Amino acid sequence: MRHAQVQSAPHTQSIAVLPFVNLSSDKDQEYFSDGLAEELLNGLSRVPNLRVTGRTSSFQFRGQHEDSAAIGRKLNVAMLWKAACGARARVSA
Repeated sequence: MRHAQVQSAPHTQSIAVLPFVNLSSDKDQEYFSDGLAEELLNGLSRVPNLRVTGRTSSFQFRGQHEDSAAIGRKLNVAMLWKAACGARARVSA
């Protein structure tokens, strides 16, 4: 007998910070991109009544070109924070 996994609707005040994309030609700068995402994640985790998905769960999507809505469903969050950085930073929430 198979049991279906039921996922509840995402909490309206929930967010996942995805790993920032490194737009730099220097691949060694990925630590900088990760550091920015981690600092943002840590800061958001201090916001009262905001559920923040952990780093391990969020960072599993590094390098994947999956639809944002699908990632949000998989992480069961209402919002995603995606960004890219290199010589300039690009943020979309």
